[in-house]
Amino acid sequence: MVTSPLVSVIMPYYEQSEFVLDAVRSVESQTYANVELILVDDCSPHTSAAELLEWRQMSNLRIIRHTENKGAAAARNTAVRNALGDFILPLDADDMISSKYLEATVPALVASQELGGVYTQVQRFGDFEQVWAPECVMPRHLSWGGPNTFLYRRAVFDSVGGYKEHLRFAEAFDFWISAFEQGWSFRRVEEILFFRRLQPAGKSNRKDWVEVMRNLLREHKQLCVAYAEDLLVAEIEKYWLEVDRYRVLYDQYQELAGVAETYRDLYKEYGAATAGTEECLAKPLAAARPRPMLTPPGV
Repeated sequence: MVTSPLVSVIMPYYEQSEFVLDAVRSVESQTYANVELILVDDCSPHTSAAELLEWRQMSNLRIIRHTENKGAAAARNTAVRNALGDFILPLDADDMISSKYLEATVPALVASQELGGVYTQVQRFGDFEQVWAPECVMPRHLSWGGPNTFLYRRAVFDSVGGYKEHLRFAEAFDFWISAFEQGWSFRRVEEILFFRRLQPAGKSNRKDWVEVMRNLLREHKQLCVAYAEDLLVAEIEKYWLEVDRYRVLYDQYQELAGVAETYRDLYKEYGAATAGTEECLAKPLAAARPRPMLTPPGV
């Protein structure tokens, strides 16, 4: 048995020039030595991956560029089909892994031939911060999804036919479910070794998530029906967790609004003693006044 198999890190790249260097550095910093990085530039229209990385001295880096934009799923497939490793690690160009990621996950996967893949706890950062420990049971996975980054055997890729290129969103989400349907099992390493960047939420994100759920129902209808009750319970749980998180933010806002109002009154009181101070302070004080915030349910 090979105890240090080659790991192929696959990275799709499209319009992520401000983040990709951090992602690449996180691969470079691995304490596990037998690794290659296959980066697929999905015809990014501005700065190409080759331009961004041309000065980096990485003998284990290969860059492939699509001549047309095909989507993340196609970029992942291109990367895997050009990879030399028996173990695959997908990593988005705006995420990062700890320097110990492969050192911790490869031995766990090597030790059990029955496992399809290994993943870790996740540190979400960016729009908000949160530690997430995905569970490897189907109802939870259907509702909560799985991490985009996990170490898996090439045989898993072959058994599910790769990433579905007709899906423009959540192709990794679908890949997990398809692997479960093929009978593969996964194990979680109890360390926070994957760092998932969360972009600012907005209407487009909500529309994307609706599209994800439609795809899920379309691609795995029988599975969703079989777990319908558990899926509904999980969705309700998610709703109330978000309500609780909003309540905490609302309480923090109320506290800060009170502090801001106190300082505003102090500025007015002491500023009135100096000629012209009120006029000078009027605009910045008005701008500093907290805007009203929606009251969350039950507050």
